[in-house]
Amino acid sequence: MTNDKVILVNPEQWSYSYDAYVHAFDALLFRDSHSANAFQADFQKKGIRYERLAGKRLASSYGGGFTVRLGPWVTYKTGSKPRFCQPDGLVEGPDCCVVVEFKLSHRPEAEAKLRNFYLPILSLLYPPGHRFKLVQICKNLRLGDRPTRIKLPDLINLTDEYSLVQWIG
Repeated sequence: MTNDKVILVNPEQWSYSYDAYVHAFDALLFRDSHSANAFQADFQKKGIRYERLAGKRLASSYGGGFTVRLGPWVTYKTGSKPRFCQPDGLVEGPDCCVVVEFKLSHRPEAEAKLRNFYLPILSLLYPPGHRFKLVQICKNLRLGDRPTRIKLPDLINLTDEYSLVQWIG
């Protein structure tokens, strides 16, 4: 055991996708499941707090001609069964809709969720030709990330279909 190293991870970089390595790391770092669960719960609370704060800021950034909806429930059908989804935010303009996913730390899989899940469903709710912008807003970036430098009121003016935006708060 004298050659073993313990690496402490910055909590903001903690991953929700637990694999065998992370479970082993949990056991090594916390020594008991109660401490590991408390750590995960605390991290989830931080993410929820960030989502609320960023959502309030986003809502206060838009005025006339735009509607900001935070956490709207959307009903859709697959076959005959109704289903529900809830994007973190929508900024609706006359001819464009920005679909927002808030994350405490950048999650690469959020882009796929925006493109492959929310976009096909939401595109059925708006008139043909309505433009969509897909945006992940996060506080913490990963090494090598290149976020779009933009202020929240300017999300509607983004030129790319998908953008990663850092908002520190």
